[in-house]
Amino acid sequence: SLMSLGKIKRNYTNHLEALHVFFAVVNGPVSPTTGWRSEWVSKKDLKLYPFSSAHAKIAELLSK
Repeated sequence: SLMSLGKIKRNYTNHLEALHVFFAVVNGPVSPTTGWRSEWVSKKDLKLYPFSSAHAKIAELLSK
């Protein structure tokens, strides 16, 4: 199932950005398939990672 957690708005000089945050429940293993280094962490461990202001707001939404 997929649930919307909110939207984060960011303003730049030339445009506006809206980040939509969702929570999903999945059955079975999920592996990110990007070229970026990634790992799964618990909600409580999110505070241990350095985030940009927008990503910190996403982590806050996920931790509720």
